[in-house]
Amino acid sequence: DGRVIPAQSRAQINSAFTNGGATCVIKTIESISNIRVDHFMQVDFNGFKAITNAVGGVPVCLPKAVNDPKSKLKLSKGKHNIKGEQALAYVRVRHGLGDGSDLDRIKRQQKFMGALANKAMSAGVLSNPKKLIELMNAVTKSLTTDKELTPQVMMDIAREMQGMTSGKLRFVTVPSGPDPQDPNRVALNSAAQPFFNAVRNDKTIPKEEKPGSVKIPPSQIRVRVYNGSGIDGQAGRVADDLESQGFHVTVGGNAPSATSATKVMYGSGADQQAQSLAALIPSGPQPAARTSGAKPGVVDLIVGSDWTNLKSAGGGIPKQQGEIRASDNICKET
Repeated sequence: DGRVIPAQSRAQINSAFTNGGATCVIKTIESISNIRVDHFMQVDFNGFKAITNAVGGVPVCLPKAVNDPKSKLKLSKGKHNIKGEQALAYVRVRHGLGDGSDLDRIKRQQKFMGALANKAMSAGVLSNPKKLIELMNAVTKSLTTDKELTPQVMMDIAREMQGMTSGKLRFVTVPSGPDPQDPNRVALNSAAQPFFNAVRNDKTIPKEEKPGSVKIPPSQIRVRVYNGSGIDGQAGRVADDLESQGFHVTVGGNAPSATSATKVMYGSGADQQAQSLAALIPSGPQPAARTSGAKPGVVDLIVGSDWTNLKSAGGGIPKQQGEIRASDNICKET
């Protein structure tokens, strides 16, 4: 509206929107992080309800029953598929669920958005033109964006995400802690700038492919992970790392016997997939065909005691405490 809002050295982040709308929020975030914001979306309540209706509802899991008169949310303990007004009440309720804090509600909202994305991706919405157009129609009716983010650009972005798995969609909160000047507030801590640096420099130089080599993308590789390291929970941790890079992963449990060397084995038709996975393992295991217990098209990773980490398939932001992935179990506590 032409008003000039003086900059403040100390204020709550949501005051940027109250004072100057989306433009002020973008400028504030860019100045704090030194990261360019390419696009923004602002959806109103009607748009939110329309989106949840368009995907046929979103699965949620309540740790306890809730009956909140303020939000009019009434749900029993356990799993539910919610949409419309009920979904809106679920993400807005503050005191009926959790500890009543903003941070707790943000985590619940992140988990809900992850479940929404997982529902759309698993239902084939992004690869089905009819379903995608229906979702776009629901979204654009109540959406405010920057001028460059047109419906066609949104469609193009959606198509580019078709090969992406929900495990690669991460909801991360910038590192923060109690505000030294106000115990009722949180403020960015010393880990915030390294985090922003990781986001800003999320690039890797493509490696030169060896002649005759065929690289299969993680989204086309199915992996079973077995723990042969003797370390409790190691298979689950490795599976999380693989899933974060886009692999389709299941945990097979413990290997029949402990092994010092990590092994990559494969079923029929998965030799090239095994080579692509082995290339990301620092110890450089040589893939071998599995003679018994193999599953066609599936690569088996037996994690040995020599396991250190998984090489990045293309850079990425370091895993953050409390982060949420769209593929997470909806009943998992964060």
